Amino acid sequence: MHATPRRTILGVDCLFWALVLDLALVLATFVASVAVIPGFFMALGAGQDPASLTPHLPCMVVYLSLSILFGLSTIILFFAGFLDLYAGRREFGRTQERHLFRARAFLAVTIALSIAFALLPRQPGMAVGVPEEILASSDWAAAARVVLAALIALFMGLTLANSVYGLMDQMQRSRIRIAVGLGVVAALTGSVFGVIGITSGNLHLIIVSIVAGAIAGDGVAAISLILFLYVFREIRRGLRRGWALAPPGP
Repeated sequence: MHATPRRTILGVDCLFWALVLDLALVLATFVASVAVIPGFFMALGAGQDPASLTPHLPCMVVYLSLSILFGLSTIILFFAGFLDLYAGRREFGRTQERHLFRARAFLAVTIALSIAFALLPRQPGMAVGVPEEILASSDWAAAARVVLAALIALFMGLTLANSVYGLMDQMQRSRIRIAVGLGVVAALTGSVFGVIGITSGNLHLIIVSIVAGAIAGDGVAAISLILFLYVFREIRRGLRRGWALAPPGP
């Protein structure tokens, strides 16, 4: 192990703050899904003129702006952190180096799945005022959206877990596994409720699915991220004291 694992410390710091921003984004989405978006849809369903819904618009604009800002910042911090960890993969022995190679493969799969997810046909009703035949989506696309969301969460979690595997003790590794599992559950349930609401065509079911998706999706995702953050915080503390919480591999 190097005396000063600078790249590893910097990489863990970047990933930690990426997780902080991701958690903030998830919580903002939860609040918007429970408190703002349902009211907007209910007002539309009551026959109100969209122009009269201006009290809702500032909240939605703020939410969308923060989503873009936090989302881009999270991506930048994540890739910066991962590249630093990968550059310092030999600083903590063969175990850390071996798992960073695995993390690189998992990250490549995550990117490929994310591209496939983005290319799926959009669901009807996703864009107000656009004819449904333009956005028409078949059943296979809805099913693929659910499956891909769960797979993306799984491989993203595996990427994070393997990025710091050689820096964790057994208890922390168990917590990371739980966090990965919760992330998959959150993505699966959230996307299922999203597909149900969007494809239903029923306003009340859409509102219920938004709230249920926020609780089962964003709520569970927040718990998963908190677990990730707890482990990463312990790793940061250990590194800043000059030693890893788990001994480097042979």
